[in-house]
Amino acid sequence: AAAWRSWLGPLVADGPHAVAVTAAVLAVRSLTGPAGGPLGAGTTSLPRRPGGERTADDRFVRLRDAAGAAATLARVGLDEDAEAAERWLSEAVEASRPPWPAALTAAGAPPPAGEVLPWAGWRRSQPVVLGSYGRGTRRDGSEDGAELADIPGAGLADLDLHGDVELAVSASHRGVWGDGGPGPLAGATTALAAAADWVADHWEEPDAGVWAARGRPARLVPSALQAWVTLDRTARRARETNPLDLAAAAWQAEARRVLAWVESAGVAADGGLRRSIDPTGAGADDTDAALLRIAWRGPWPIGHPRVAASVERVLARQSDGALLTRLPDDVDDGHPGADSPDLVATLWAVRALARLGRWEEAHARFEAVLSLAGPVGLLSEAADPAAGELLGNLPSTAAHLALVDAAVELAGGPR
Repeated sequence: AAAWRSWLGPLVADGPHAVAVTAAVLAVRSLTGPAGGPLGAGTTSLPRRPGGERTADDRFVRLRDAAGAAATLARVGLDEDAEAAERWLSEAVEASRPPWPAALTAAGAPPPAGEVLPWAGWRRSQPVVLGSYGRGTRRDGSEDGAELADIPGAGLADLDLHGDVELAVSASHRGVWGDGGPGPLAGATTALAAAADWVADHWEEPDAGVWAARGRPARLVPSALQAWVTLDRTARRARETNPLDLAAAAWQAEARRVLAWVESAGVAADGGLRRSIDPTGAGADDTDAALLRIAWRGPWPIGHPRVAASVERVLARQSDGALLTRLPDDVDDGHPGADSPDLVATLWAVRALARLGRWEEAHARFEAVLSLAGPVGLLSEAADPAAGELLGNLPSTAAHLALVDAAVELAGGPR
């Protein structure tokens, strides 16, 4: 207990949810190995819906979670842990070629080949899996099951991931560490430039997106926005070093192309963003919780009507009481069976609502998440609001990082 309290010494947790923030960072720390990368969760094969087939082994480090830990832990004063996560991420991207793998072991190696066990899982939910199951093929045609297996799957790259990593670089480059200098990831210039080149070449292709969709291939608007983040931030950083950098000019030009496509093809009739454009170029009238991130990532300022319209569109179509689903029920993500409300998506809604000044709604949704956490404050990735129980692998790094970000946002407003 003394060791844990000592570790929490630098924590900056203000506002009414300081206890929840403390529990969340303890959960993330408990999932973090010596190398600095936090596992996605501590369990395997706990389903997102009882009796369903939406199971996975989450005992690997998702690069997205490592990027989130680098930025989020620094926001609350845990600089050493943030730097450790960033160092793990830096080594991972320098050892990989784009598109980056979605997940690696805690030691930075490819996940082991998957194995389906002949067991009846929790509440007879199957499959019960170890490792990464299902092999994929890289875009260059070479088999690379470890990098494209299970997450995101079906041979589709995770374009969205590159934006998350780039935002971690941006946080590092602002000098969040105690010595005022950039973190380790800012030094991985060759790997980051290669990733920006890859995104510039492939952003117009279908991808799996943040939720690892395996349905009918489509171009995803949230992923295009993440491509814009990657190209815009990489170009800005390069120009800070060399204002005449020709690669930076090319990345910035491509970023403008991405944004022009989103504004021409990705905007629905009500002014909000839609989720996808099918291969024929037709825009579906669908939504996606991943679109909520425009409230704090851009490219539009928070006062732009497109931000409010997009957030409202998602909330109107995907709310299940106070919780939120990742996708509308009528959108096929290619995974078997129905999905359950998602806690990361719900906490993104909290953060977006707070940014828009809709404080009462934000607090109500946040309290609904906290009511599921139990006496020690642990969260999984999904929940059954009717039964009031958590679902999916537990505890979830992504959910706890999202909780910290939402709590920090709420702490800045009226109480």
